[in-house]
Amino acid sequence: MSSNRLRVLLVSMLAVFAVSAVASSSASAQQFFVPCHKVIAANKGLGEWENNTCTVAGGTKEFTTKLLAGETETITDSSGISLLESEVGGVKVLIECDEDISSGTLEEAGKTKGTIKFIKCRFFEIKTGAKTLLNACTVKTPIEFEFRDKAIVGKGVGPEEEFFPTAANKKLFVSITLEGATCALKGTYEATTTEENKGIFCALPEGWVAKLFHEIVCTSTGDERLKFGTAKASYTSTDTARLTSGGLWYVE
Repeated sequence: MSSNRLRVLLVSMLAVFAVSAVASSSASAQQFFVPCHKVIAANKGLGEWENNTCTVAGGTKEFTTKLLAGETETITDSSGISLLESEVGGVKVLIECDEDISSGTLEEAGKTKGTIKFIKCRFFEIKTGAKTLLNACTVKTPIEFEFRDKAIVGKGVGPEEEFFPTAANKKLFVSITLEGATCALKGTYEATTTEENKGIFCALPEGWVAKLFHEIVCTSTGDERLKFGTAKASYTSTDTARLTSGGLWYVE
């Protein structure tokens, strides 16, 4: 074999390996499955079932358990304590919120949009292994903002949710204000993602299982893109989500 032909063969093999690597590492989108419902007019014939219990396949295909284009299902969720850790002015800080209330809309292709509201929050300094409540600084509440997310598989083994800002806000999740006449760190700080249309990953344990309630677990391992002001940040919380209408739901 000539050296030119060998060179072409090697380049071709490298290209195949590169494409394979990208394909295997990319995240795959998931789809929401919800209680049996009649498809909207625009999706006529795109269902899988002919009866309203989704037990008889075929026929008119008027019913489905999938969320097709233009179809939605509302969800509500709430959490216990949520934590945002970062640095402000060289000081390690922690914002601790006792409760959040969220509402959202499940859409086709595993997409969600919604609003989250943090109600009661406190501001701590972290130093030499201890957190100290900074009474001089008050977190302005409620902290409320809109978000988008999509259900995927790719970063871990099971399904996950990738949360990111709305298109209008580009990289900005929310602005958080510290108040207080004697607060040395008083000001407004932006919680952002480093990439537009990219965000933080939260696990959806047993997301493939049909359940009434699903946990959404956010840990520091899923938020390498998150920043608070100019410093890196981590966000930790566990939310419990359910369909507003009730019923089992899952992703696949």
